Amino acid sequence: MLARSTTDTSPDAWAAALAALCSLADAAVAGGAPPPAKAASLLCRQAARLSAAFPATSFLHVEAREVLPLLELPEPLIAHVVSHLATIGDMASFGCLCTATAAALGHACEVRAERRGSRLPALLAAERPLDALRFVEALCAQPPTTIAAGSAHTLATAPGGGAWSCGGDSLGERGFLGHLGHGAPHAPPRPLPAGTRELYGAPVCFPRRVARAGGGLEAAACEAAVREVAARGYVSLLLTADGAVFSWGWNGDGRLAHKAAPGAAAGGEEAPLKSEHLPLPRRLAGLGGVAVARVSCGERHGLALCRAGAACSWRDGRTQGAELRRAAGPSPPARTPSETRARAPGPVCALSHTRVVDVSAGGLHSLAVSEQGELFSWGAGRSGKLGHGDEEMRPLPTAVRALEGRRIVRACAGDSHSLVLGANGTLYSFGLGEGGRLGHGSEERLLTPAPVTALLRAGAVCGMGVGSYHSIVLVRPWPGGASAQKRAAGNDATETARSNCLTSEAPEAKRAAVLSLHAAIDAMEPPDGAEPAGDADASEATLVYTFGDGAYGKLGHGDTADQLYPRLVRSLGEGVAEVAAGYQHSAVRTRRGGVLTAGIGWKGQLGTADLGAGREALGMAPDFYHAREFQPVGAEPSCSSRCAR
Repeated sequence: MLARSTTDTSPDAWAAALAALCSLADAAVAGGAPPPAKAASLLCRQAARLSAAFPATSFLHVEAREVLPLLELPEPLIAHVVSHLATIGDMASFGCLCTATAAALGHACEVRAERRGSRLPALLAAERPLDALRFVEALCAQPPTTIAAGSAHTLATAPGGGAWSCGGDSLGERGFLGHLGHGAPHAPPRPLPAGTRELYGAPVCFPRRVARAGGGLEAAACEAAVREVAARGYVSLLLTADGAVFSWGWNGDGRLAHKAAPGAAAGGEEAPLKSEHLPLPRRLAGLGGVAVARVSCGERHGLALCRAGAACSWRDGRTQGAELRRAAGPSPPARTPSETRARAPGPVCALSHTRVVDVSAGGLHSLAVSEQGELFSWGAGRSGKLGHGDEEMRPLPTAVRALEGRRIVRACAGDSHSLVLGANGTLYSFGLGEGGRLGHGSEERLLTPAPVTALLRAGAVCGMGVGSYHSIVLVRPWPGGASAQKRAAGNDATETARSNCLTSEAPEAKRAAVLSLHAAIDAMEPPDGAEPAGDADASEATLVYTFGDGAYGKLGHGDTADQLYPRLVRSLGEGVAEVAAGYQHSAVRTRRGGVLTAGIGWKGQLGTADLGAGREALGMAPDFYHAREFQPVGAEPSCSSRCAR
């Protein structure tokens, strides 16, 4: 809420500010243009601060004598002015001036949503326009994914363009897979101990740029500004700023969705891509040049969100079942090995009439969020990871009824469990609960989404990552450390008092309502005039919590214990901007752009140690390469310091 003003709070000061506002509005009406945003915002903020600072009697006096000229202006103009206030909390305070200003809030919310490049969704039951606006702004505030963790590698965007990766790109009998994107297989930097060459392959122990060794047009494209990256298993995806999607890695059963290799056939046609690996990024031509806004990589399929709001999917040739089907109808007949087995990208037909704002591909299942904040899921339903109350497969996107009445802004699908984020910062989890990965204090599976109540006391969740066996979330603390119960009670009291303030007609009742409103605001207001978490910018403090299976130290707590409840990673402090989770390791990105990792490191996916040098010099067991606390990538620690830790 707004801080009490330390400036002149006399009725004369209020009248002067309001008169200046009215003069500005009159000039705008005469000129046929809206008032300048900056001037209108400053004047409105001053008016709101003064109204909040007045005692009840002065508030009534000002409302009766001074607000009337403002209310004579056209409502669209009032709405335009109010929509330029800095935060939604400011808009709410301005709406408390009188019934008319409260009525103008609905139009002001629509104007503000349009200025964000969106539109205000239809109101749910008992929902206010300000609540719908919070949902819109939460959607707009979702950052792109700049770090990703696969089974044996870490992928991240690089400063100044391009991307880097580290880890192992070979896997036992499957040999070289190419998911690092560094080109043809490279020799190990030094001989590995006997009996470990096939196990460790040729690890890239420190970050190396993707596609730099490839050259040509494809490499030049990947060196451009990269917006997002995605990884799962042994497949990597990259999204450029102009909306182009690239994929590389293991092409088993055609899961990369590349139908052909350019220029491989005569006559200008393209020959089928039969290789089991693709070591360099290649553009996903099947999208037909459509600009993409977000990408997600699943176990055997992928999802892309087009900028126009359409969802596209593709899958490998083996997954012929309905769990990844795009449209109704029987699955196509199985193809022979000589045929291209990949299913080219295409629209998710069942969502063709729904504008989608987020997608996530998991272990044989998919999640999507609509513009209205509705969650859809489809695919394999084992362990309840679809959230429909059973374990049945859903061949088509189906709305998750358990979340009706709640707006969802982000979804994250794992191998066997799912996390979704509400517009108010509440985290919901469902699916397999083994190891405590759902964060509910037990290992029981959940067939429908349930809020992770342990995080309600910590703050509003603003980021999340789902691994194979664990979860990692980014939390923005409540101002002043206020608990969720206190904030919820404060919200209820404020809304009740505000309603009484706007509907009371008798002077005594009006005065009592205003006093009640001020008391409710005082009970909620953070110290030093801090804004609520929902209105905060990206620069304020954030904390990292992890929960689930703790093997290899991937939770970052200095041990390998499982965590049934979310636990704060104290070593990371408050400067983290993004989180990601892989098979057995975790990664975070700080606001300064640095990346830190924790967990299993025997393939080099942590990017923090030279595997060959460490094994030869110290004769350490594989556990030596597992980091139980988050370590920065890109800088080689000394053997002595790492051994001592």
